[in-house]
Amino acid sequence: MFLSRFNAAEFIVLYLLISSAYLLLIFKAKNLGQASYNFLLGAAVGIRALLLFTPVELTSDIWRYIWEGKVLLAGHSPYELAPNNLELFSLRENWWHMIQHNNLTAIYPPFALYCFALFAKSILSWKAFLFICEAISLRFIILLLKEYKLPKENIFIYAFSPLALIEIMVSGHLEGLLITLILGFLYYAKREKYLGSIFIALAIATKYVAIVPYLYFLIQTGNKKSILRELVGTTTIILILFSPFILNLESLFNSFGTYLEHWKFNASTFEALGTLVRVNWQDSSSFIGIKYLLALVWFGILYFYYQAKLELSKFTVYAFITLLLLSPVVHPWYLLWFAPFLCFANISAGFGFTLTVLISYYPMLTAGQYELSLTQALLEYLPIYALLFFVDLKTDFFSHQNA
Repeated sequence: MFLSRFNAAEFIVLYLLISSAYLLLIFKAKNLGQASYNFLLGAAVGIRALLLFTPVELTSDIWRYIWEGKVLLAGHSPYELAPNNLELFSLRENWWHMIQHNNLTAIYPPFALYCFALFAKSILSWKAFLFICEAISLRFIILLLKEYKLPKENIFIYAFSPLALIEIMVSGHLEGLLITLILGFLYYAKREKYLGSIFIALAIATKYVAIVPYLYFLIQTGNKKSILRELVGTTTIILILFSPFILNLESLFNSFGTYLEHWKFNASTFEALGTLVRVNWQDSSSFIGIKYLLALVWFGILYFYYQAKLELSKFTVYAFITLLLLSPVVHPWYLLWFAPFLCFANISAGFGFTLTVLISYYPMLTAGQYELSLTQALLEYLPIYALLFFVDLKTDFFSHQNA
């Protein structure tokens, strides 16, 4: 599964086969008997177990996970010392050269680093940890589907998602942990509030994007006392997690700031606007204004979503789809921020995006380069814009207002 270089025809055939098999399963798996349901669920877990042993060739992120865990255990702060710092020379192993951007310090929040230190001793140990996370995530989805009175077969939207299988169980991305924590928050938020606070605090301290569904959840709560109590509990846990690094707080965000200011990959709206005004793509200062503009646009769109009073799952999917359509950086695994929510929210653009985003691997796997051609970008994004504007927003936003 995307483990070596392909020629164009091989990639296209493999992509179509995987996508078609997934779509066929999702649309045919309706009103299943318990035996068929259990078999498919077992197959989804079994596939994940098999993928534990696949090599990691689509990303170098996992090497940074292992490195930063190693640095933390050695008593150093990954936020202060970049991998290429000579003070860490004695920690280098034969895979050290696999770490990309080794001049940059850690970008991930503290709980992610703690997990790297505990579980990322090797590729296999980290992927085994993610396998456990995935099993827990599937359990949470089952419980939430029962709570929301949705078809139990909806779990297969995530369980067999090619995106989830590739990005978590093949590439070992941190999103596997993030998903478990956010789903845990969804499940416990209205049952065991303190447990819900722990889950969301850990999620935010794993990847900051978890703030998006959390803030909307708080707004939906409505009761000011409940919001304050929830915020105090969650903030306290986050501060405890950040406390070992609090004396040099600025260092926590150095690489994050570099990422926000300079990086660009697989963008759509951002790329189109930059091309229209003829920015110099080699000079990040020439397009920083577009980033600020699109950030403001995103917040404005979030307000419209809020006005539509969407339930939490739909809001989360729309919020992240819109963010990624406006973002200068769209790595395929970013779509995992909303992928599990598709089990609870019927949003065709989100569903389609999890498939078309895999096209972004085409230039790397067929030509060893990262930049997409215009044709490849159009194939990836045009169907998503069409579904979003002419199907999903029309149904969930405008018709809601009319009602």
